[in-house]
Amino acid sequence: MLTDQAIRTQVKQLSYANETHFRYLWETSSDAMVLSDTDGIVLDANPAYLHFYGYTAEQVIGQSFALIFPQEKRAWALRQYKDIFTSDSPPSTFEMVVHCANGSKRIVESRASFLTTAGRRIALLSTIRDITERKQAEATAAYLATIVQSANDAILCLSAEGLIQSWNPAAERLLGYSAAEAIGNPISFIFVPETSPKAEEMLDLLQAGEVVEIETVSLSKEA
Repeated sequence: MLTDQAIRTQVKQLSYANETHFRYLWETSSDAMVLSDTDGIVLDANPAYLHFYGYTAEQVIGQSFALIFPQEKRAWALRQYKDIFTSDSPPSTFEMVVHCANGSKRIVESRASFLTTAGRRIALLSTIRDITERKQAEATAAYLATIVQSANDAILCLSAEGLIQSWNPAAERLLGYSAAEAIGNPISFIFVPETSPKAEEMLDLLQAGEVVEIETVSLSKEA
């Protein structure tokens, strides 16, 4: 049976191992991480955080976390930050636009977790990931989707196997098939065989990166 002293020794060793493991993750993580107190003062920032924002440790530690916001938004950011500590159900993840030291703007996703003692929140650990490219890609995709949906021309998207994956409203109007009826079918189902090039030949050209321009007679639902 373990003595009280042996148990205390094991707990101390486990705490040291956990601290060492956390410090390793802190130093090597590709995600920016920052620890700040209830007033929003930065207690520590990992190398990825300093690299991402372009600041030195001396410029960040001991300063308000709102340093990453433009001057006119820092008071607002600090109010939002302090509200987290008093909220019964604070968000664990949120997005925000931040400014780096070189003036560039980035969109980040921040995951927040509290450090507590005796049930009281004493600090906030934020793990920050740059999602700028992802958000830009989403915005571009949404813009292109709007163009496709509002176009007067029939626009459809094919898989590598030649199966219809998307079918815009103009295609529904011109060919009579709804998107539900068309999607999943091979493109050949709207071709008149004797007046159309072989679907396989067209797909081979498309897969080779060629721009294919063809004239064909298409079958509408009413045909």
